[in-house]
Formats: sequence, structure tokens, C-alpha cells
Amino acid sequence: MTRLKNILVDLSLGIIILFSNCRQKDDTFNLGFEKVNTNQYPIGWNLHGEIKIDSFFSVEGKYSLRLYRSSESPDFSTCTKTINAPLKGKTLKLKGYLRTEDVKNGFAGLWIRVEDKNGDILAFDNMYNKGVVGFHGWNNYNVEVQFDELKAARIFFGALLVGSGSVWVDNLKLYVDDIQIQKAELKKTDSSSIDYKGSGINEIHFTKERIGFLTDLAMIWGFLKYHHPTVIQGNYDWDEELFKAISKTASDNSVDNFNNAIEAWIDSLPPVKQCNDAPDITTLDIKFKPLYGYIFNHHLPKSIENKLLAILDAYKGCYNDQHYVGITPNIGNPIFKNENRFINNYHPDAGVRILALFRYWNMIQYFYPYRHLVDNWEKILPEFIPKFIAASNRQQYILTCLELASRIKDGHAFMKDNLNTLDSIKGLQITPFQAKFIEDRLVVTGFYDSSEKVRNNLKPGDIIKAIDGVDIDTLIKRYIKYTPGSNFEYQLASMASSNGFLLRSSKKFITLKVEDRKKIHEILIENIPFSSANIIIDSRNMNITKGFEKIDDNIGYIYPALLKEKDIDSVRVLFKDTKGLIFDFRCYPSTFMPFVYGSWLKSESSNFVRFALPSIQIPGAVLNGAPIANGGQQATNSSFYSEGFSKDLHATYKGKVIFLVNASTISQSEYTVMALSTIPNAVVLGSKSAGADGNVSQIMLPGGLQTFISGLGVYYPDGEETQGAGVKIDVFCYPTIKGIREGKDELMDKAIYLIKNDKAK
Repeated sequence: MTRLKNILVDLSLGIIILFSNCRQKDDTFNLGFEKVNTNQYPIGWNLHGEIKIDSFFSVEGKYSLRLYRSSESPDFSTCTKTINAPLKGKTLKLKGYLRTEDVKNGFAGLWIRVEDKNGDILAFDNMYNKGVVGFHGWNNYNVEVQFDELKAARIFFGALLVGSGSVWVDNLKLYVDDIQIQKAELKKTDSSSIDYKGSGINEIHFTKERIGFLTDLAMIWGFLKYHHPTVIQGNYDWDEELFKAISKTASDNSVDNFNNAIEAWIDSLPPVKQCNDAPDITTLDIKFKPLYGYIFNHHLPKSIENKLLAILDAYKGCYNDQHYVGITPNIGNPIFKNENRFINNYHPDAGVRILALFRYWNMIQYFYPYRHLVDNWEKILPEFIPKFIAASNRQQYILTCLELASRIKDGHAFMKDNLNTLDSIKGLQITPFQAKFIEDRLVVTGFYDSSEKVRNNLKPGDIIKAIDGVDIDTLIKRYIKYTPGSNFEYQLASMASSNGFLLRSSKKFITLKVEDRKKIHEILIENIPFSSANIIIDSRNMNITKGFEKIDDNIGYIYPALLKEKDIDSVRVLFKDTKGLIFDFRCYPSTFMPFVYGSWLKSESSNFVRFALPSIQIPGAVLNGAPIANGGQQATNSSFYSEGFSKDLHATYKGKVIFLVNASTISQSEYTVMALSTIPNAVVLGSKSAGADGNVSQIMLPGGLQTFISGLGVYYPDGEETQGAGVKIDVFCYPTIKGIREGKDELMDKAIYLIKNDKAK
């Protein structure tokens, strides 16, 4: 119940349509989906999941929006509209028409959510208790929530589909106290809060000297952002201060003039005062000490360096929260907050582009727990300053941001774009086949399209040697810099996935150079629309339909992507006397397993992980966390006793346990393997995992971009790294081209062999 009711709470949300103090036209909000862009996306909406414009069914006008899911799809599909909330009123109501076909295992409905300026939820309803299921023609529905006009900052609303089936939505209307939103009374707001304005800096002419000045400015600006007591209290628009500083220091190449301007800027801030009740930070268990770039390497004038040192000394660990950054309670990853998002600034000017670079660089510098693994982060600034200045259109800007995010070597550092420009850059067409890198070659492994046309031309195991005359090695070199990943194996897997660049195109037809079982030849392939591709095969084995089952009568098989929380009871019963278990973590778990399954597999409690935590008390430092244990009876499920099961059935599992991993094993999958593989004689079998673990933190960049980082450092209890390295492998096993052609799952075959023959490796 809780999962369905709150399924939208953590959804990353998109395009903000800002109110002005003039009246809105009725069609401003595109609530009837009549306005679409050239890619057939409804303008002003953020889409998640399987969604498309539909011209066959509608209530009024030409279009409706169809949300659909097969039973194997991700958790939900939703369309989202976001508006700022300078409104007067006490209630919000969303009305709209829905039409459904075969909705099951969930529900369809309308939803609405109100947040304050910190992102805390003030009101929420998603029709959980009155959701639509089954088959229904067009009907009018509504959701209503209370509205706190004093606290409300943003309103999110739309339609959703949980489960499988299809829902069409049309003719949405939002009301404030029964007054349609277009006619609602607006509160007066400070125009400085409008985030679509730019910096006013349209060009930045740079020389080698000015790149050096901007590098220093980035480091000083970021240091003050996270250390100066007045700035961290939110008393300045720190982005605007950067724009002023750029303008004041961009006039000439004089070092003295630059230093004088910087010193005057620092002096304009209120003087710092010593903290009266400073904590004893010497007792903190510091894993990595902070770094401050170049600002304390004595190349700045002594007077500037001393002023910065005085600010650092006054900070003294007195702060556990800041205006621009906080820490997630009970977890520890950073929350980057109160950043100007410049969402409607879709073509950021030069000053805003430089802000994007400076903001990201300092977030990584001070709050990325894997900062020590990034090569030459200080040199990123002088390298990327010219790139961001030169990125004069949205496409170039997005690619430059993506290249920057890829440099931190983090599989969580993917990019989202509220206008779907990144999708357009990759191409709105995709090959009808799936391919993976096997034995260092790009090999057909499946099909996004079910038609026989492509299956007659290509077979699993065929090797793709070139696309449109460009060999695959050249394409890898072209796209690797735009492919975030903690290790090369994951980057290759991501590049060849539906979300990568390799198989996407803007062309309807492409030419492939293919090596099949007999010869090398060229074939012409017709691509399919990306929106119609069954991309679930990237993350799911479509041949598996159950979360757990017996194979060979004496071996248990568990596929975490399809497990439900309640399944633990049945799993224990079914596999009680089996000779061995195979946990297939070449997917993402649908339920949290480390402790519940750990209590079943491990008779004794033992440590399986320790974290490293970014620090606000000492920005830039990473602190050691205490180790965490699982196993024993700490997560016992009491239903065995309440339902009459005997205690011996609840006993620790005695058979051999094998965990399958590869580059698809990422984040929670890796964490779960770490937790469960600490049982005696466990075998982790496969190839290098993604090496991206730790709770994710979101970073908002100007122009409606979102990217992410691993916000916690995750280590084995002995301190061994997991980032980049992945989970520890006991038995290396790789798929082969021969195996793909023969339809074999060689990792599964190896696991079954080890269990049947009672071999450790």
C-alpha cells in the first residue's frame, strides 16, 4: 500500500511553467495536449515511462496522451506538469478525463502534489484509494488537496499508470478554490525569484590569462559558497554574485587588476566572527582530508590567502546544515538545495554556462565521496572553461555538461533533460536489435522489435563490425566521453544500451557491416522509433517470468527484479531442502533484500559494508562510518510463527549459494551482493559489476538539466574499494559469441555445474 500510494514522491520532476503578473491565456498550460514539438512530445510536460501522443482517442481537440505498460515494464508511467505557486487560495483540484484498457496489478489515476521551497511535501493525492482498473470509456475524474499559500512553492500534477495496461488522459483542468488556474488570483512575487532570467553576460572573450583568472574565481567562489557564514545562511544570491564577479574581472589581462577586484569582492562580505561553541572536530574519524584547489598554494596575494584562511578558521565545524547543501537524515548523502535552476533558460548565455561548470565542479570538490578517485580534478576547470564558453547552443551545452559529468567516473552520473534534447541528439530512431559487447565485439543478443523482418536479416550472435561505414572501435572512441560509468565495462554496456549513443540514430535506414556464421557482408536495416522500442530487455531477462522457482528439481533460482517483499516466506518454504541457490543479480532488485534474506542465509551476524560520508562540518572531508552487519535473527519474519510454520523451517539455509553478476549489476544490486555473499562458501560468479554504489544525490544544472552522483562511499569492511572495482568476484565467467549463437546462458550453466558437483569454484 505505501509503495503505491507514494510512488511519485521521489520522482524527478520536470519543466516549470512560471506565472507572471499578467493573465494567462487558456491554452498556456497545454492541459489538452494539443501542442506538440517536432518529436511528438507534448510541450510543457515531463514524461516518464512508456507514453505517446494519440490522435485516435480524444475528448476534445486532436490529441490525447496515452500511458501504457506491459507486465514486464518498469514500475510506473507518468506525465508531469510543474508550476511555481504564487497563488492565493485554500484548495487545489485537478479534473480530467481518463479512458482505460486492461489496467491490472495496479491502477490508473490523476495525481497532484504541493511542495515547499525545500522540497518537503505539503499535500499529496494520487487516487490510490479510488484508482481506475480494467476497461472503461472516457470518464471525468478529480483529485483535491489542501493548499497552504504561505508555504507552497511548487505544484506538480498529471496522470499516472501503475501496473499494466493503458490509460488515455485528456482535457485536464487545475482549479484553485474552484477557479480555473488561468483565472486564479496571483500573489505579488519578487521578480528576482524568477529563474528564467540569465546572467546578462552573452560573451566571454578568453585568453590563457583569463582562463587562469576564471579558474581562481571558480575555486574562490565555491570556497566562499560553502564556508562563509553569511553565504551559507542564504543571505546572498550567490549565482548573481558570480555574475557580478565575472563582469568585474573580465576587462583585461592584468593579474593585479584581477586580484584587486577579487579582494574587494571578499571585503564586501560581512566580516566573519569566531564560533562561540565550536565542536571538537579533532575527534571526527576522517578518511580523506579536504582539498581546496589552488587557493592555498601561495599563488594568490598573501592578503587574499590570509582572508580565506580566516574564513576557514572561523567555520570550525560549527555547521551541520547550509543553505545550499544538507545531509539526508539517517543516511548521509548530500542534498544539494536552493539552487537557481534557470529552467526556462533553455539556451543559457555564457555567464549561466560558466555557472553550470563552477557549480558542478565545487559540488564534486566538496561533497563527492569518491573525489579521491577522480584524476586531476583541479585541471578540469582550465580544460572545460573554454568548452563551456564555446557551447553556444543547447545541443553543445548539453553534450559539454554530459562530458563533464562523465569525468567523475560514476555509473550514477547519468543526465536528464527536461526538453528531451538529449534524446534528439542521440536520435529518435533505434536499431530493431539489441547488442552487447562480448569478447570485445559488438554482438546481436536480442530484439527491440518483434517483427520477423529484422529476424530474417540478423541472428543472435551476429557481429556488428561497422555502422554506416564507421567501424565500432572508432564509434567507441567518439562516444566514450559522453558515456558516464565507473569502469570501462559498464561504459561499453551503457553505450550499447537503448539509452546510449551507439544504436541510436536520426536516420530511418542505416547500413551495417555484419559478420555472421558464414561471411562478412553489408545489410540495410530499417530503424524503429525509439518510443516504440521494447527497451525493457536492456534491464530484464524477458524469458524469466517469476521471481523464484526450482530448476532441475534440486536447485533454487531467484531473480530479484521480479521478487516481492512478501515472497520471502514462500522462498524459504520452497527452497528449504534444495542443494543450492542461484541469485541472479544481472538485474535491479524490486525489493530491499540485504537484511531479510541475510537473516535466512547467515546464522551469525557479521559485517558486510562500511560507508564513507561527506561532511558539512568540514566541507571537502570524507568521514569513516561505522560498519554495518546482517545475518543472525535481526530481520526475522514473524509470519512463520503466526501462520503455524515450525521453527526448523525458519532455520538458516544450508545449501550452496551462488550470485551471478555482470555490468548490469549496479548500485542496490551490488550492495545486496555484498550483503549476502558474506555467508560461508558463497560464490560470486560472473564478470566485473558496474562499480557504482551509494545512495544517489541529485544535482540541478541550469537549463532544465539534472545529473546525479553516488552520494555515499561504499566499502567492504576491510576498506577495499567498490567504486569502479565492483563487487569481489570468486569465479570469473563470461558469455561467449558461440554461447550466444547456441542460445546458452553460460553463467547459469556454470552455476548449475558448481552446485551439482559440489565445487567451490
